[in-house]
Amino acid sequence: MLRQITALILLSIVGIEYTLSSKRLLERNTQAAKMANRDGLTLLDNFSKFDKDLAKAHERFRIDRKPYAIFELDIDLFKQVNDNYGHLVGNTVLKAIAQELAQFAASLPYPANAYRIGGEEFCLIIHDDFSDDDVAFKVADQIRRRISQLSFTIGTSTINVTASVGQANSRLDHYNAHDVYKMADRSLYLSKQRGRNRVTLEGNTIVGMN
Repeated sequence: MLRQITALILLSIVGIEYTLSSKRLLERNTQAAKMANRDGLTLLDNFSKFDKDLAKAHERFRIDRKPYAIFELDIDLFKQVNDNYGHLVGNTVLKAIAQELAQFAASLPYPANAYRIGGEEFCLIIHDDFSDDDVAFKVADQIRRRISQLSFTIGTSTINVTASVGQANSRLDHYNAHDVYKMADRSLYLSKQRGRNRVTLEGNTIVGMN
């Protein structure tokens, strides 16, 4: 009888340890999966997560006609920040911009998420209808202005940065999820080509900034 009780106790202990080990392994795997989708410097979601979320948004739009838009931005002349002040300062600037974008996305009245998609390039996927240029411009220009208002004190110097913004909407004639991204990227290119620190909507509405 004593042996049976002892065996049951041992089995219970083994079972508890197995459960705890499984739980720890699951938590580690979950954390690893999160980090695989996270940019290590800024802690924003990375391009891999952006690509997955973009595919989901496109599929939702294709099936349920739920519109979304991409707002892509690039920090103007960012290489000069690294060259003049060093990469540690450049990293500080990138982290501050990431935090500003995350706060901005969280403050919007519709679902939105911010991503660092590489280098000094960032994106927001915003789930709402931005076919009205006035509405799209309001959001895009808020992004541009919030970044331009950031200030960084380096020794006796104060530096500011600006951003060029490109925007594109989900459309029924888009063949796949990357079509809207390509249009946003082209819009961003036009913003930089035509003077930087400005907004381009859907590839053809240019709003200059001085």
